[in-house]
Amino acid sequence: MSIKFSSNRGSVTQNLPQSPLPVPNDKTAMANDLKHLLPHHMRILDLTLEGIPRPEIASLVDMTPQQISNIQNSPVFQDELARRRERRNDIVDRTSANALVEAKEKLTALSVQAVEVLESHLGHQDARVQQSAAKDILDRVLKKDGNESQSIVLNDVTIQVLIAAMKESR
Repeated sequence: MSIKFSSNRGSVTQNLPQSPLPVPNDKTAMANDLKHLLPHHMRILDLTLEGIPRPEIASLVDMTPQQISNIQNSPVFQDELARRRERRNDIVDRTSANALVEAKEKLTALSVQAVEVLESHLGHQDARVQQSAAKDILDRVLKKDGNESQSIVLNDVTIQVLIAAMKESR
């Protein structure tokens, strides 16, 4: 780069060395050369993680959408964004796993109660209630690998035998 100075006495041309640093007025170059995130960058990061669109972020932090884009595209910003997303996903995964364990425990406890209810129906005075309870129990016991349960035909004699067997097993 050369600079030419002119005056009424003549002109002088001087060669200047090229600077590897971005020109201070070049906001794009400066934003892409972020070395660390400033507090307003952290706010932009939080808003980005919340899924807020770039124009809205720009108005919230009093910047232009292009400035927000430059900041969001910087390697330092992208690294921090990836770290935070991974941390958030780990927390969600752990929370989901804990919720599944709790749900399984509750369902196991409730299934014991459901069997007790069906068992109590086996001793009901109405033969239809007894038959329905016996069929429900057998359908669940004989179900294989999630396929349809095997067909069972229950008549009054079969029900009486089942009820007698259940009473003896108590």
